[in-house]
Amino acid sequence: MIEEQRKIFFKKGWLKLNTFVDKNFSSLLNDLEANKIRGKFQLVSKYPGTFDIRPSAYEYSDLFLKWLLFNNIPETINQVTGKKLFLKHVQFRISHKTKNNYLNWHRDTHFYNGMPEHGNIPPVYKLIFYPRSKDTHIEKCLSISDSSNIQFSFNNKVDLIKALLLRSRHSHASTGDTIFFDTFTMHKPVRPNKNKKQMRIIYSFSEVAEPNSKFLESLQTDFIKMFYES
Repeated sequence: MIEEQRKIFFKKGWLKLNTFVDKNFSSLLNDLEANKIRGKFQLVSKYPGTFDIRPSAYEYSDLFLKWLLFNNIPETINQVTGKKLFLKHVQFRISHKTKNNYLNWHRDTHFYNGMPEHGNIPPVYKLIFYPRSKDTHIEKCLSISDSSNIQFSFNNKVDLIKALLLRSRHSHASTGDTIFFDTFTMHKPVRPNKNKKQMRIIYSFSEVAEPNSKFLESLQTDFIKMFYES
């Protein structure tokens, strides 16, 4: 099974994973969806129509990390990539129904038009879980351009046009899905349509364990203890 997952991930740049939510995490997500935020934390807008937990989801509850352990995510993604990955960031985001998507097609890391590189080197991997509550309709949450991780143009306009035109290569993650992808792959979030809002939990993983702040040092220490030293 892992061998087949590796092939899919390399060829397409993404892989869907089967994940589950226990009652404690489900209760936490229901509260967050209802804007029931504890203590010093708050939902702060990052992009138009989106709100993230601040200061951080990791500090808000250890259930965000325990969900990874419960679903055996670290071992799976290490086997799929053939690398030892480190947790770099955890974001809880609510995306509200708006006129436009809050981001267009993009790569998190790119080298366009002779300009300096943008984004993390090497590119990070992301795992995004789109929780579905009992009142949530199933609808698209993310579009991704298959195989764009191995097809790159140094011209940003050409890169964007290819992603727009090659619709037959578009894949999607929907409400209830968990998707793991290489952020060098072209992708874009899809705004809610049937639902007034969508929840998404975004985990970023890096090949490099080099925390550049006290917060990241704490996050990675907990991650390493939980998954590599347990």
